[in-house]
Amino acid sequence: MKFFILIVSLFAAVSAFPNREERIVGGSVAKPNSHPFVVLLVVNLPNHNDAMCGGSIISKTVILTAAHCLQGSISTEVAAGVHDITHEEPTQQHMTVMPPQYRVHSQFNPKNFNNDVATLILPHQLTLNKYVATITLAKANIGLLEGVNAMSLGWGDTVNGGPHSNVLKEVTNKIIKNSECVPHYTGGIVNAAAMCVASTNRNGICDGDSGGPLVIAQGSNLIQVGIASFIPTRPNTCGVVPAGYARVSSFIAWIESHMK
Repeated sequence: MKFFILIVSLFAAVSAFPNREERIVGGSVAKPNSHPFVVLLVVNLPNHNDAMCGGSIISKTVILTAAHCLQGSISTEVAAGVHDITHEEPTQQHMTVMPPQYRVHSQFNPKNFNNDVATLILPHQLTLNKYVATITLAKANIGLLEGVNAMSLGWGDTVNGGPHSNVLKEVTNKIIKNSECVPHYTGGIVNAAAMCVASTNRNGICDGDSGGPLVIAQGSNLIQVGIASFIPTRPNTCGVVPAGYARVSSFIAWIESHMK
């Protein structure tokens, strides 16, 4: 199947796009299909290049991701129900989204990653089940969540500059004050519509998880509060320097108005 050929070729291609992607460094392997709202995006670029991003299912026909993932894209392959990206698992559902069905925030700034949010409108409905499910989004009044533990998910490097993980990984760190994050970034990247998560003991997102969800627990439910957006471009900072996310509560009105 073409999708799996793309994934295999992706491992050789992604190194050409160090700022497009983020991957999890450290962390742990997720229990298979325990996070059915997470999707893998293979972003097809000109000249037969591909890049990998993450996303989340917010309805049967809508995927939430980062705007910068779609820059220059000629199409995007979506895979839901995935755990191991090297196998055609029976739980998986695939489809291709073309640029006319991209909804990118009109004020997205690729220089400082402000307004780094986008939706993909799927060509047909996903079949929801225990392997493919939606995630609840944070409401506008959820607050800053400083000090709350939050989990990032993605398929990524096990160490800085290392190979991708074949299986979905997860990493949990605390949401920090934006003021603690600002010293690590310049150019107005960290603003009120962004949020940052601490990176500790070489555990955090890095080149490969862009667009993936940041979630917190509320009782027995998970709530998506962030979209993986930015990391430092300096070497060997993954899992050391705080990572940045688009704050879902700041964009919930925009998201809800860009679901078709």
